[in-house]
Amino acid sequence: MPDEIPDLYKVLSVQRWADQSLIEAQYRRKYEAYVEATQDTEELESAYAILSDPGSRGEYDELLFNEEADVFGTDHYEEGHWENLPEEHRGDWSIRKIISWVFTAFILMSITSSLCDNIVG
Repeated sequence: MPDEIPDLYKVLSVQRWADQSLIEAQYRRKYEAYVEATQDTEELESAYAILSDPGSRGEYDELLFNEEADVFGTDHYEEGHWENLPEEHRGDWSIRKIISWVFTAFILMSITSSLCDNIVG
């Protein structure tokens, strides 16, 4: 079994959608705390080196996404390649999507109705 890919976002205590400035600020904050506590900063520095470079971060995200897909027993299908899905999964995907759209439309209609009621009277 191959080694697990470490979650570098957890190492830096940031979300996956964090921008570069947040990653840098969090790295500096954690680095200072590690040095003050005389902890090893090697893992922290490695995480920052990968996540601070957009190219390396993209490659890392792809590796992490593929590993997570494998954990859940799903295959990674790129956009535009849904025809490669087995027939039984293809139907489930479209039903889930339709239910999601209907639910979203219902919520938007409720919000719009409430706003109109407040404006009118």
